[in-house]
Amino acid sequence: MRELPEIEVIRRELERELAGRIIKSVDAQVPASVTRKQTKKAFAEQLEGVKVESVTRRALLLLLSLDDERILVVRLGNTGTFRKAASADTAGVTFTFTQGTPLYLVDLGKDAEVFVVAADELDAALPELATFGFDPLDQPMTWPRFSDLVSRRHEPMKRLLLDSTFMCGLGDVYVDEILFEAGIRHDRKCDSLSSQEVRRLYRSLIEVLHDAVKHRGAHIGEHGIRDLLGKPGEHQEHLQVHGREGKLSPRSRTPIKKTKYDGHLTFYCDTQV
Repeated sequence: MRELPEIEVIRRELERELAGRIIKSVDAQVPASVTRKQTKKAFAEQLEGVKVESVTRRALLLLLSLDDERILVVRLGNTGTFRKAASADTAGVTFTFTQGTPLYLVDLGKDAEVFVVAADELDAALPELATFGFDPLDQPMTWPRFSDLVSRRHEPMKRLLLDSTFMCGLGDVYVDEILFEAGIRHDRKCDSLSSQEVRRLYRSLIEVLHDAVKHRGAHIGEHGIRDLLGKPGEHQEHLQVHGREGKLSPRSRTPIKKTKYDGHLTFYCDTQV
């Protein structure tokens, strides 16, 4: 699963690449369900001749704002990404522009989606937006507010950090890393944390996610994050515990452990309490 840092890396690249460019043509080689049951022709006609003004993000959704008050919504899912070069059998959607090189949306998985919606109809088209919690990369909250929200919850820490209604966009990789950096176990109850532990958790959350973006995301698995030129992200080289079962913890020099907790594979070390 792509998590928040990976989608933010792609967003920043698209913003640099596309802002101000005019779409010349669109060739969609994907099932109609990917474009919300529109025909390829209808989907393409909505985009031809419009200018991309900006690229923003809501949780794991990419939003390309167009100059006709509409938005091109892209949900990459588990395998989708953008490339400046692609072969005919991998290009799901090809965008050409009046200037510059084409851009390809490739490796579309079953949960990928791309469609156009009027800006004032975005919330109605995507009702899940109303349920999202705070975005730690886009809308970081103050430490006192974060502390108040955590202390009011009684569930285990990993369940809270994976809860998109509390905080959006995180999965097992970064939750394991955040909890390790904070020295807190995955099964520790939220309301049992001391003020100092919550402060440490807040600092770890911000540092881990910003470091991941700095390293251009974690390239994990066959469809790991790559930039527009196909270069893989590097943050997997900086992971402390996730995916490192049996290797020595950088904190205690004892083997990192793996368990299945609450339906999720979880990596941790004995120093987490």
